[in-house]
Amino acid sequence: MVEISWGKAFAYGLRYFAYMILWAFIGGLIVAGGALTMAVGGGLTSVKWDTTNQTIDTSSINLVGMIAGMVVMVVGEVVVILGAIASYFKLMAKLITETSPSTLSRPPP
Repeated sequence: MVEISWGKAFAYGLRYFAYMILWAFIGGLIVAGGALTMAVGGGLTSVKWDTTNQTIDTSSINLVGMIAGMVVMVVGEVVVILGAIASYFKLMAKLITETSPSTLSRPPP
């Protein structure tokens, strides 16, 4: 087994951190799009207070827009989680290949 140096370990950690920031940004944009869909398409801006009955008038809420926004937000979160996991596996596979002794360099038996 080959042991890697601290510098290489921190370099891989830094790469993973950069990938995490990238996936968080991409997923965050998708989540923001879902939140915007909920706010605009779901009709959250049209909820009104009925002063005569002292109740909230929710007749104008678009349930389909609300559900669509929630689905898009969940997709954004899944993108962040799966992107982070995939980045980890990608970097670890590369690290293992770099540190494993090559079968091509071994002398024949």
